[in-house]
Amino acid sequence: MTKQTQLKKELEDVKKKLADNRELTKPLENLKYKLEQELESIKNQDLVGQCFIYKDNSYSVPSKPEDYWDVYYKVVGCEGEQLVILSVQKTAHGTIEIQKETKYFSMEQHTTPISTDEFDEKFKEYMDEIN
Repeated sequence: MTKQTQLKKELEDVKKKLADNRELTKPLENLKYKLEQELESIKNQDLVGQCFIYKDNSYSVPSKPEDYWDVYYKVVGCEGEQLVILSVQKTAHGTIEIQKETKYFSMEQHTTPISTDEFDEKFKEYMDEIN
């Protein structure tokens, strides 16, 4: 049984106990939170090295297709539940932004996976444009 499978089973057991035994709520809630953190950390470790694209980013009220742009992400590390992400984008105003940040972020909910080559090509394109 993998660590992830074991943690998922433990988490389900804790959820069942919470529903059945309200007087044990506080310690079980703490354990539930700890297990969720461990699962998120394992999931994040699996994302390191993967690349993603967020399509159709925009400022507050876009009115035409040129008001949208794509943001490219590469997960370069993780710190527990937080991902260390390198992002590159060229905004609708032509500003090139390259950021490395550590934050809570669910890549699967907001983005589409892309190849490392696609990310690297876009990164190189923006770097060439800066230089």
